[in-house]
Amino acid sequence: MQEWLVWCGFGITASLLSFGMDPWTSQLCGFVCFARWGWLNVDGGRVVHSVLSYCVDIFFRQVATRGSSRVPNGHVLFSCGPHANQFIDPVIVLKSSGKPVKFLAAAKSMRRKYVGAVAKAMGAIGVERPQDLAKKCEGLITTDGSNQVTGHGTQFTKEFAKGDLIWIGEGPLAGESAPVLEIVTDSQILTKTALSPTDAPLSFKQSQHIDQSSMFGAVSEELASGGFVGVFPEGGSHDRTSVSLRVRLGLGLEEGTATPV
Repeated sequence: MQEWLVWCGFGITASLLSFGMDPWTSQLCGFVCFARWGWLNVDGGRVVHSVLSYCVDIFFRQVATRGSSRVPNGHVLFSCGPHANQFIDPVIVLKSSGKPVKFLAAAKSMRRKYVGAVAKAMGAIGVERPQDLAKKCEGLITTDGSNQVTGHGTQFTKEFAKGDLIWIGEGPLAGESAPVLEIVTDSQILTKTALSPTDAPLSFKQSQHIDQSSMFGAVSEELASGGFVGVFPEGGSHDRTSVSLRVRLGLGLEEGTATPV
């Protein structure tokens, strides 16, 4: 356990003080050994977990739970909703469950400097979301509620491939998407599922199909080892009081290897 680093820290501090060196400098030199020992032996995830748990105690008068005693040990998938806040919700689940839950988190968030560092320390599993990689395309589109998308000044044959996602980029339908089934011409696409009808031409985006096998592999590995995994199946946060967003298909695939809670 590298206990010698602790004794070296005490020894360095005492030796430097005996030679008349400034107390602050002496303690700082010894602190280097203590910090190295902590880096090698202290579980960063537990430290972050404890700090966030104390934050909950500070900012919330009470966090009440029901049925937590029925949560089994290991192989548990926590399905949480509604998802109101991407930062507070995971902390509340950790605090309430008392389990070392590893959450699925957007890879975009995990690439952020500070948020990503905290998420990685807590063992979060990154999920690449198609909407985070969507690119704005040339022209505008209209739909009539069928599986046909009509382009105006578009270049579908150059910007899309079968299996890509087409996203509505503005208006009340912004964020709605459908997978591409067939690219007919530069101005016509057939989709697997119908998009809502549009009142006027709208901008749109394209994203490629994402292979999530590595993410599902990481989830399966964690559950197989008796761990706990948390997921917010709506795939995004919102301010409604019910599960209002469409639940992602991946939740059903993950539940095949765990006890859903």
